Amino acid sequence: MAHAYILLAKVKIKMGSYFEAKMFLKRAIQSYPTYTDLYYLLGITNRRLNNRKEAVEALDSAIRLGDYTGIYITEEGSGSYLSYYELGEIYREMENNPDAIKSYIQCIKTAPPSFLKAYEKIPICYEKLEKEELITKFLEEECLCSFHMAESFITHEFYKEALMILKRIPKSALKLELEISCFIQLGLYEIAQALLEQCFKIGKKKESLILLYIYCHWSQQLSLPYEFFTELKRNKKLRWISSLLRWYHDGDNLEIPNEKIIFIVDLMLTYRFVRLSESFISKIDKEELELTYGKRLFLKGYFHRSADNFLHIMKEKKLDGEGTFYLGEMMLEKGKIDDANYLFQEAYKQDVSRARYGISYCQLYKAYQLVSKAKQNLVRNSLLLDHLNIITEELHVLEMGQWRTTWNRLERRNKER
Repeated sequence: MAHAYILLAKVKIKMGSYFEAKMFLKRAIQSYPTYTDLYYLLGITNRRLNNRKEAVEALDSAIRLGDYTGIYITEEGSGSYLSYYELGEIYREMENNPDAIKSYIQCIKTAPPSFLKAYEKIPICYEKLEKEELITKFLEEECLCSFHMAESFITHEFYKEALMILKRIPKSALKLELEISCFIQLGLYEIAQALLEQCFKIGKKKESLILLYIYCHWSQQLSLPYEFFTELKRNKKLRWISSLLRWYHDGDNLEIPNEKIIFIVDLMLTYRFVRLSESFISKIDKEELELTYGKRLFLKGYFHRSADNFLHIMKEKKLDGEGTFYLGEMMLEKGKIDDANYLFQEAYKQDVSRARYGISYCQLYKAYQLVSKAKQNLVRNSLLLDHLNIITEELHVLEMGQWRTTWNRLERRNKER
């Protein structure tokens, strides 16, 4: 019977019926006061209802009880890392960033190695706090001195902090590559170049490292050493890089497979060589790559450049369903709901199934605006308030869904536009 309450509550939460889920969970807690999962789900439900104080109390109760090991069927982590993660999310929404970070740290300490979400959230909170004071506290926490944390800080463009974390990690090939990434982003090309030469000496001659080595020389307007060209000639797998160098210096026709071109573009965008990537694509003059390039711009976070690219292709009536969907997401982010709705409908006509969620979101958002406006004129109308709560719940369910493109909004390289 206890597990039946859990299953029923999960169904109600998934459907967005949070009031009913809360009612079931409160009734279940009266009968089974030591069942951790009930408190964990009650915390999630209250968070959805914006009852943050009640959500914190429920999650604290789940943590005090700990992961259940008795007769009940339970979800691993409901009394430890999952509850700590939810607490972190609530505190972050409340803009209580110090407590959010503390909760995420506790989550990391108690979570299995595969649970990485908390690492991604710490830099978001860190951005809004006193930097120097906080990074010192980070270094006192052993769980934060890891590759996952360094990678997360690099993703959010905190390169100096990432280097401070990397200093605490033992030497390895991965550490060296992350350090090179930080030095390149900070414009310290000579240091990056010296580290890349170390990589080559120990036999690390990956394509990505070799391209970064080329970028370091180009950034300083230096010519590449003769030994480097000798190595490229010896290695048959790297001959396509020789073609790239010939194109760059002499303007020769480029004969590189499309997948290699996309690999180069991805790397250029990752390390902010946007203008170089644009001239690269324009000089190749392969029509089929123009759309692919626009999608790579979008997925790498170059928001406005991608929009310009898609709009240009759309005028020529060559934009496919996926590109139309991405453009719809951009309009949604800009708050242009009617434009987003039109684009999602066009994408759905071209068999992009997840576009139907975009259409629903736009229509619900417009309904929310209309009901909110009506409620301002009729403050005491309880029916309108009920409608508003229902629409808000439905919007939240859609926002929490997996239909959106998995790209990090904080990675928009040209967000100043």
